[in-house]
This record gives sequence, C-alpha cells and structure tokens, in this order.
Amino acid sequence: MFEEIEQIEGKDTDISAILTRSIKNIIYILALGERPNDPHAPDVLEEYDNALNDLSRAEVDYLLGYLPFVANIPGRIKTTVQRVKRAKKGADEMMLYGPKRTHIPGQPRGITDLLLDYQKKPGYEFMDEDETHLIGFLTTLFMAAHLTTRSTLTGMFLCLVNYPEVTKKIQQEIDSVLQGQQPRMEHKRKMPYTEAAILDTLRLTSVAPISSFRRASEDLDFEGMTIPKNTMIFINNWHIQHDEKLWEQPWRFNPDHFLDSEGNLLPVEHQIRKNSLPFGIGARACPGEIFARSRVFLFVTSILQRYDLLPPANEKMTPANFKIHDEHIQGLVRQTPPYKCRLVRRKTFYN
Repeated sequence: MFEEIEQIEGKDTDISAILTRSIKNIIYILALGERPNDPHAPDVLEEYDNALNDLSRAEVDYLLGYLPFVANIPGRIKTTVQRVKRAKKGADEMMLYGPKRTHIPGQPRGITDLLLDYQKKPGYEFMDEDETHLIGFLTTLFMAAHLTTRSTLTGMFLCLVNYPEVTKKIQQEIDSVLQGQQPRMEHKRKMPYTEAAILDTLRLTSVAPISSFRRASEDLDFEGMTIPKNTMIFINNWHIQHDEKLWEQPWRFNPDHFLDSEGNLLPVEHQIRKNSLPFGIGARACPGEIFARSRVFLFVTSILQRYDLLPPANEKMTPANFKIHDEHIQGLVRQTPPYKCRLVRRKTFYN
C-alpha cells in the first residue's frame, strides 16, 4: 500500500482505489492462506461484491421479489442479474473450487481449507452433502468484510479531509502513543480519541442503513402497537444514527459524541454507545464487524502516522455530506461518494 502512496504523494488522488486493493489482498490471503500470484486475482471478489450490492438496491430487490420475470426482460435489471451470475462463477472458483483442488486434509492454508476440513467432521455432514452452504458462508463473510471495511475506510478519510482539526488530534495521539512504532491492535485501548473518531464515522456514514431482518418470536406490544408473531422486522439504523434527540450534532463528524468530559472513551454499557449499533447486534450482527473495526484502526493510524491528509489542489473538495442518496452509494451497504485528496509525507515521521 505504501509503495502506491509514494507514487502519488502530493498529487490529487482517489485514495479509495488504493485502500480497496489492500483490503482485497488481505481478504484473499485470509481465504486462501497465500498471496495472489496475479495482483488482479482478488478483483473477482470486488466485482462479485459490487454486483451483489447493486442487485440489493431497494428498487431492484422489490421488483425481483414481486415480479421475478423482469429478470428476463432486456434492460437494467436483466443486465444486473446477468452480471451477478458471471461474477458468482468467478468468485466461487476463487473462494472454493480452486482451493478445493489442492486441499490437503488437516493442513489448512486459510479459511476455505478449514471449512473443507469441517465438512468431514460429525455434525457438519450438511456441508458435505450440499456445497451451497460453504459458498453461502464464504460469500456472506467476505462480502461483509470487504464492503463494510471499504465503505467505512473511505468514509472516514472523507470526514478527515473535511475536518482537519480532528485529523490533527488523531496524529497527536498517534505520535504520543506509538512513538514511531508500527501500529498494532494492542495500541487501540490507549487511543480513545482515535477510537471515538472511528465510532463517529460508523455512526455518521451508517454503511448498513437497514439492519439484518428479524422475525418476531411472539406477539409484541410496542408503544401502543401490536406486532404479531412471525412478523418480519427491519430496524432503521439510518434514523437512529442521525436522530436529533439522540445526538448533539447528528450530521457532523464529531468524535466528542463518544468521549466524556475528560477525554475518555465512553464505556460500552453507556447509553450513548448503545444508541449506535452500526453492525447490528446478536446472532444476526454483521459478520464483517471485527474485520472492519480492526482494519479501519490499523489503516488510519498507519497512514496518518506517515502522511498528512490534505484537500485536493486542483479539484473542488467533496463535502462529507452523507445525506445524499445518489447512484454511487446505494445498495445493501452504502458506499462513499467519489472524492480526491492528497497525502504528503510528515516530516516528524520521516526525519
């Protein structure tokens, strides 16, 4: 990643492209246990994720759910469905069938090999009888990890370039805590302001605006309304994360939302922390949460340790306006609108 950054240092650049390539490579290594020989091999994963996200747009999902025959009518929806089918074939080959041909039982290289080993264990016969379970697990895991991490990272850098005072405070904390060391996850608990900035990014961007579906297990009374048993329930995270009754500045990037008066991170059990559940909660929480949180921390601290983040020199700066709902960001996982910025070496680090 830093080799790429060195090549574009000081220039107006689309940082999302650099971040995305790094994330794809990490996921590829987790899945297969080795680095790709072809640097473009992980592109298959990105294409499948993007295709599925496009297919999950509300208007497309609605039409396919109630009028499935539209998938056969020439037009945008048919094109979208065909794109998903093509991408799925390549993703299945990369994530499952390719590793399966060279799999040696008991010698796992990555997550896929571990699943192939589990196929043969008692209680997991269903995975051996029907490989769609394996494909579904891998697709869900890697789509969640890739899309949520990419969107959160690009969203945070868009916030940081628009709020230089926040960036400065994060860099001060990085310098104080790391003292030139490479960022590691154990540093996270010593960096409350950085963690608060990540939490407010997750709140403000709300990459998963609608939580995963729930079904009422019994009749429920809620604020005078009766929700019958077996009703499908959707939780509007977007509204909760931007409710003026819950947040002092719901549409501003403000890490102070998650800090107490002394600058300490609010504990997990604090009501304000409970008001923000960007990845959901319980058994149906986003499976990419741990990956996304850890990667965001490591990417942000590593880059800001070495570089100052500046607005573009030759283009108008894209505002951190997450109210917009244009074609660039719609889908099951909201994406960050396109933008450019500059990265310039920090003299305090390189000297």
